[in-house]
Amino acid sequence: MSKGLVLVTGAKGTVGQYAVDELLRQGYAVRATDICETHGHAFVGRDYSYEQGDLCDKKFVKKIVRGVYAVIHLAAIIDVGLDWKELCGVNYHAVRALYFAAAEAKVKVFVFASSGSIYAPTNNIRDENARLKTYTKASAYELTKILSEEALRDDRRALLDNNQYAPEFVIFRPALIYGPRNRFLAAVYLAIAIILHELFGDRAPHLTGGPKTNMVHAEDVARAAVYLMEHPQTWGQTYNVADDDPRGFGDHATEMAHGLGFKTDGPTIPLPGPGIIGLASPIYNRGIVLALLNKALGFPWDWMTKAHGIKPLFRPIVNDGMTPFFGNHTIFGNQKLKDTGFKLKHPRFAEGFREVAKWYQDNGWAPRS
Repeated sequence: MSKGLVLVTGAKGTVGQYAVDELLRQGYAVRATDICETHGHAFVGRDYSYEQGDLCDKKFVKKIVRGVYAVIHLAAIIDVGLDWKELCGVNYHAVRALYFAAAEAKVKVFVFASSGSIYAPTNNIRDENARLKTYTKASAYELTKILSEEALRDDRRALLDNNQYAPEFVIFRPALIYGPRNRFLAAVYLAIAIILHELFGDRAPHLTGGPKTNMVHAEDVARAAVYLMEHPQTWGQTYNVADDDPRGFGDHATEMAHGLGFKTDGPTIPLPGPGIIGLASPIYNRGIVLALLNKALGFPWDWMTKAHGIKPLFRPIVNDGMTPFFGNHTIFGNQKLKDTGFKLKHPRFAEGFREVAKWYQDNGWAPRS
């Protein structure tokens, strides 16, 4: 007998598949949903079902929450380069529709995946009490997450004020996510590591330094979502999810190269810190400069994918939604989550990335050394 039925949205994504695995491992029944036709993952002999559908369809949303104990809402369009009109349907309106449907269905707890990118720039550690970006400074993607967090608080309060049932909720803000199937953000580092190896072989430069950030393995994000769902003392609160290993942009790219089995025996190149990079922001934030940069990255990437028969499912793209990360260290505090008793499975990036690198190579997303 299962411990209860949990709905996982965005179940086909990098974090979603880990969340389904974790829930089933712990004895829950899972109703998974995504906009894709099939989940693409086998759960033979388990208490599992998959529902294809669009979360912007309110009838579908009401259908999938019936009989559910908890919702882990991971579905989102993750693209900091898109505008509000392209993002708001899934990333904002669907969040509210799903929460209200969960209220009608008497769901116990609603776990919402926000984003660590909503914090205002600072070189200090960004804990859960750090200042958030203003509406005018946030990208459209970040704004959908900020407004969704506010809506969950306001909507729950409004339901309770009207003597209506209101599910508990808990919010988590992940750092930059890496993991199997990931095609966004952290994948840019990976593409750069691959391009440098393709151009220089074992004499690829050894990059170090640059603005620091701590990433997080997709499995730890999924584990945190399930953990927060299970622990009522965390409900009503917000938690960062990040590893214990802040590194510079250059160090992350080099560790990715090593994880793929590439050598970096060329010259060591220290990247400038955020102060120096920030001074150049009036230049690199210009559309024409970003277009030229992406063209310079895209040409060798396209050539390399064809030469090696690699699946071109991701590519290095830098847009103005990413450039604010260049001007400051982006280090997320994770102590609040760890104080609840949660333990990271992948606290160090180098160790966590090894299995991810193998997945990319085994599945034809990255070349072998």
